[in-house]
Formats: sequence, structure tokens, C-alpha cells
Amino acid sequence: MENKFIIIKRLIIALVIVLVILLLLVLSRVYYLVVINHVFEAIQKFKDEENREYCVEMKVNENTILKEQILLKQEIMKYINRKNSLDINCVWKNFKSKEKYSFGVKQKTVYINDLIMESKDILFNLPSLMGYTAENGKFDISKIFEVLYILPIKYQDKLCYKIITKNEVIIVEKDTYLPIYSSIKRMKSNEESKSVIERRYEFKVGEVTDEDVALPDLSEYTFVEN
Repeated sequence: MENKFIIIKRLIIALVIVLVILLLLVLSRVYYLVVINHVFEAIQKFKDEENREYCVEMKVNENTILKEQILLKQEIMKYINRKNSLDINCVWKNFKSKEKYSFGVKQKTVYINDLIMESKDILFNLPSLMGYTAENGKFDISKIFEVLYILPIKYQDKLCYKIITKNEVIIVEKDTYLPIYSSIKRMKSNEESKSVIERRYEFKVGEVTDEDVALPDLSEYTFVEN
């Protein structure tokens, strides 16, 4: 009888432990969901701004390969990519008049039939986790299952969240919930060497001037069909 009581007691303790673990897992997922949802709301709020600047610097294995900048002021959007501080390509569009240009700065060439940004919402090279569904632009709730854990940290003297997925690390500023850094590891075809892609982000609101989004003089450019 005493052995039976001990067995039942142990079973109850084991059940309680399992329930506590399950509760902690559920609470952690709820916490992750709250943080990630705040991140997506912050990104959407930024997209809704009519005067904004978005910048991303990309590095592969610590070597800077590209800097991208998107400037928006009311109906005019300008996209620039740079390498070694030199403008390489630029896209300019007036969403009201539908006037649009895509041009290579170095080659002084305007590409007539080139693909032009169709939406003001475009933000290139956000962390993979920040993808939106193509149908409605809302956060894909299944993304929460990609998160392994989220930690509060201090990064560049700022209070942040560090979001860890299987292949990606994302650092989000706590005050704004906007990403300021991400890194992702990609295996090369030989499956032996890895490349680490790092991105640093800047989000600014209300600082874009008419001069920043002005269409440059294209009189010396050659117009070609792409």
C-alpha cells in the first residue's frame, strides 16, 4: 500500500512538472508573439509615413557589398544603391503623375522598360522573418514558430531584443521595435563553406527634403530599352 502511494505521488509530481514545462512553453510563445507583433506594427507604421528614409548596409563575410537607400516625400520616391560611397543605380518615381525613371549613374544610361517600383511600401532586404504575406500585407502568424528564443540585450548603448531563429539573428531596438541589425548564414553549393550576410538598418522620419528626392538632370544620359 505504501509503495502504491509512493508511485502515485511520483506520478503526480511528474505530471505537475510536465504541466509547468508546457505552461512555460506557452507563455514563452505568447511573449514571442507580442514582441514580433510589435515589430510588424512598427514596420507598418513606418511604411505609412509620407516623409521617410530607409537605409540598409549589406556585408558578406565582413566586406561591404552594397548600401541601399529609399527616400519618400509625399508622392515622390527615390531608390539609390551605392558601392564604395558611389551611386551605382537609381530609381525615381512620381506616384501621382506616374512619371518614372530607372538609370545607371556611372553609365549615364536611362532604362526605358526597366521594372519600376509599383508600391510605396517597398523596403528591400528586411530580415527574412519580417516577410509579409503576398495576399494582404499582414504578418504571417506561422512565422512565430521560426523563433527559437528572444532575449533582452544592450546593443550599441541601446536597449534591444535579440531574436534568434534557426539561421538568422535579428536585433530590434526596444523603444521603436524597428530592426537595427540582422545576420544570416547561407551554405554555399559545396556545403562546406558558409557565407555570413549582415545588414544594418536605419529608419528616419520627417527629414527628407525636396532636394533629396529631386530628379537629377538627365540631359546627358542615353535612353535605351532594357
